[in-house]
Amino acid sequence: MQREENDVDMGLLSVVYVSGFIARHVLRAVRCDTCITCLISLVILSTIAYIYFKEYKDDEQSLTYPSDRQVQIVISSVIVMEDMMADVAYTHSLKEKI
Repeated sequence: MQREENDVDMGLLSVVYVSGFIARHVLRAVRCDTCITCLISLVILSTIAYIYFKEYKDDEQSLTYPSDRQVQIVISSVIVMEDMMADVAYTHSLKEKI
């Protein structure tokens, strides 16, 4: 089966959702306008529309919509973690090595 251009990778949708979760937790501790601009999106783009459909209520926004920049940071972090885990997953003090 061929994918159409408008199809979005389900893995990306998961990363977008997790990116929003991370952004929300960071913003609980940090309250600067620059950070807010970097972490969240004020516009619902196609990649974050998935989060919109996961809202708990139709009339209230309860989830955080990450910016493209935040999503790219999480993707890069996942790539680094995947590369590292091959070398350190079996060792002691894993948290310190990461």
